Amino acid sequence: MEIRLLGALQLARADALVPLPRRQQRALLAVLALRAGEIVSTDRLIEDLWGADAPRSALGSLQNAVSSLRKAVGPDALLTEPPGYRLAIERAAVDALRFERLVEEARTAPPRERGPLLADALALWRGPALADLAFEPFAAMEIARLEELRLTAVEERLAVDLELGLHAALVPELEVLVTSNPLRERLRGQLMLALYRSGRQAEALAVYRATRLALADELGLAPSRELQELEQAILRQDASLSGSEIGRKSDPTRPRLTPLVSAGTTVVGRNRELEELELLLERAAGGQSGSLLVRGDPGMGKSTILDCAADLSRAALVLRTCGVESESDWGFAGLADLLRPLAGLIESLPEPQAAALAGALGLGPAIPGDPFSVSVATLSLLSAAARDGSVLLLVDDAHWLDSPSQQALAFVARRLDAEGVAMMVALRDDPPSSYFELAKLPTIRLRALAGTEAQALLEQSAD
Repeated sequence: MEIRLLGALQLARADALVPLPRRQQRALLAVLALRAGEIVSTDRLIEDLWGADAPRSALGSLQNAVSSLRKAVGPDALLTEPPGYRLAIERAAVDALRFERLVEEARTAPPRERGPLLADALALWRGPALADLAFEPFAAMEIARLEELRLTAVEERLAVDLELGLHAALVPELEVLVTSNPLRERLRGQLMLALYRSGRQAEALAVYRATRLALADELGLAPSRELQELEQAILRQDASLSGSEIGRKSDPTRPRLTPLVSAGTTVVGRNRELEELELLLERAAGGQSGSLLVRGDPGMGKSTILDCAADLSRAALVLRTCGVESESDWGFAGLADLLRPLAGLIESLPEPQAAALAGALGLGPAIPGDPFSVSVATLSLLSAAARDGSVLLLVDDAHWLDSPSQQALAFVARRLDAEGVAMMVALRDDPPSSYFELAKLPTIRLRALAGTEAQALLEQSAD
């Protein structure tokens, strides 16, 4: 059996499409397929299928939909397991989940393998994700997440093609992509690089000027540091542009601080991670911004790394929040907790931004359906807070953070530049892709300690 979500929903069994005439039946299959192998509670299904204003008849309608869907997929594939239902199929049988796995494999694959993996992933798309279910209550967030992941995969595939010297052939495709995604800076940078390598320096610089104007008009922002550095490199006709894809690399010869551990936090066997942390804090203290995603299984020490950052930071202000599972469905709950100390600065923002952010944080009338303005306002608020000294943001258990807060903070993390703001986000390795992961933030992954390091930690804990 195969379930296809990357386009209009399709159910295939024995190489033949199974008709699913009822809309509710198709929506139920999509919700369960996105969580293949997991138990999805009845309450969650009702909310996903009917929204917050579900009728009293929703439970009976759900049971009828389950019964009819079970006939289509087979009784062994759709199981009743308290407190809900489970689609008992391999995750690889769902094209959207297979796409995510291939993209994740490509991120860590050797360069020669990355292109074929990304090509296989993108070949799974037949059209817009969940095309026939776009107006279902559950669909908007899933469509946005999958489309963001698809566009990121396209960017990664373009990066591979640039490395292969296909710059001239990529220009037409990049021009179309930039037109469709005018605020996507990485695509614009790739177009600049492809034009420059094709001997079209003036056009590459024209793309930068257009980017600067677009960002200023739409967001009131300057281009990212990476894009500014690319423009300068093009003006210098820097030799490094001839053979490597854009993107600022850390200088391996740059002296690093000796790892320090505060008296209140015990850290063993994490020297490399502490160096990354200290570099981030050092840059923030010097007026530069940055972000760092800390990933690892439960118990690997993600919270300890964040504690260490709080202890070592010289920031004038440390803001911290922790995702809570019971609040993961409350829009902007995490963002409200994080930004509460800055509530007094909201009125200093431009009026539309102030209204949007105050509404999202419960400090004014809610403005529905405007996450973009909330995200821009959050960036403006943190920039304002950093005028009096650097700011450190610590987000723990981000996998439990509500999606709107994730989206806003990931937006901010990708656009931090020279404000003196450092952001650290701790996230488990096992949950589905989050907005933080899709933002492609610099990442450190915590692995299990070696035997001698684990023994040392036990001895210190005993002391």
